[in-house]
Amino acid sequence: RVWIGTAGAGVARFDYNANTWQTFQTADGLLSDFVNAMAVTNQYVWVGTIFGVNRYDIANGVWDSFTTADGLSDNNIETIELGNDGVVWFGTSSQATRYTPGGHPEWEVFTNTTGSPFVQAIAALADNETVWFGSGTGAFQISAPPQQADIVTTLSSESIALPGAAVTYTISLLNQGLLDAPGTVVALDLPPQLTYQDAELVPANMSPLFWLVDVPVGPAVSFVVTAELTASIDAGTSLTSTASLFVTVPEPFKSNNTDEAVLVSRDPDRADVRVALAGPPVLPPDTAVVYTVQLDNNGGLAAADSQLVLNLPPELTFQSASVPPSDAENLVWDYGTLGIRDVPAPLEITVRVSDGVTAGVRLPVSAAASTSTAESDMLNNTAVISVATTLENAQTLILVAPERLTGRYGASTILDDLYRLAEHALVQGVVVDVLADTAVRTAFTAWDADPANISKANTVASAIKVLIDQYTIAYPDLQYL
Repeated sequence: RVWIGTAGAGVARFDYNANTWQTFQTADGLLSDFVNAMAVTNQYVWVGTIFGVNRYDIANGVWDSFTTADGLSDNNIETIELGNDGVVWFGTSSQATRYTPGGHPEWEVFTNTTGSPFVQAIAALADNETVWFGSGTGAFQISAPPQQADIVTTLSSESIALPGAAVTYTISLLNQGLLDAPGTVVALDLPPQLTYQDAELVPANMSPLFWLVDVPVGPAVSFVVTAELTASIDAGTSLTSTASLFVTVPEPFKSNNTDEAVLVSRDPDRADVRVALAGPPVLPPDTAVVYTVQLDNNGGLAAADSQLVLNLPPELTFQSASVPPSDAENLVWDYGTLGIRDVPAPLEITVRVSDGVTAGVRLPVSAAASTSTAESDMLNNTAVISVATTLENAQTLILVAPERLTGRYGASTILDDLYRLAEHALVQGVVVDVLADTAVRTAFTAWDADPANISKANTVASAIKVLIDQYTIAYPDLQYL
């Protein structure tokens, strides 16, 4: 069989024995019909497009896709090179990426720090460790051992504790790499107000406190540590504990080897009623929307006569709630006594947006909690959220001036994001200029000053994605061009 990638017509396969042609396009699972590179093994056909990588399973006839969300350095693929043991190298418009298969497939980005980020050719030696890249400013070589661990450290504990109480910490280690990590040093740094008491694993050393833990590839390894909070601590004191690793095998991803847990001492003689408020991303006219309110008591004393009051602007009308209000006219809910660390079920409140609401304004909604019991913190008794109105049933056109992107590093990533939306497209009605958004405009201004800066380009792309998400959440059927 012969596989052919085209510039606009997808992938074609010619079968010598049957003398037949078969084509594969976006309707079949390709990310794009514009193919820049291909590589074929006995098991897979790898296809590099302007929107990412597709992999065709020859035996099962199934297409998979991979993008920057999976670990590619850029979606615009320039070249594909096969290594040994299933390793695949991808040269992109922004650096190179290596894919190593296995139970936990690994994506690694390799950066040319001395020249152009465009990787147009790759030559990998048999050991998969010595690799030559051809870029717009010449060739460069790297040494890249393929077997590496990648341990994600998570430290969790209670967020509050009474003076003199026991505090439980859980340390979790997830090796999402391809190499087991025996004898990993796991250290726990406790502040002076916390005294180590016990652990599920025996420490290898007490001062500093650490354990030796085998962390194989696969399910997370977790263990519990108990400490005691000093009785003399002042209420409201914030304490930060840190878990960190020293790994004895190759493990280049150091940023996820450390985690922190913050604990606040609470006043045993006071309550602390808190309120949180969440709402919809936008407020379409003549539409029912839902706000969610969460109360809890974070203090060391039960909160008597706990109450919630919701304040709505004139443009929003209360319709219903998951728990009916005690006073519907004033939108008051009585919670009675909230026990220590009591967390009632979230309250879902449905309101209707006026059909005559002005487009483009923000409507504030507030929720206020109260109790007759003395509180340690009154600042968290109120929550406010302001949500913008939009035009009814607006179909939205996302615009960005093409000249702002042409010829600049990182532009392909941003255009990929916008063009992918265009594949779903039929648009009429309201126009939303991307550059009119404050966050996008700020990011663009920074990028204008340094157009070769990939990080600043990525900030632009991220800001555009946030803007797009605001509309796709509000209008699930919204289409773009």
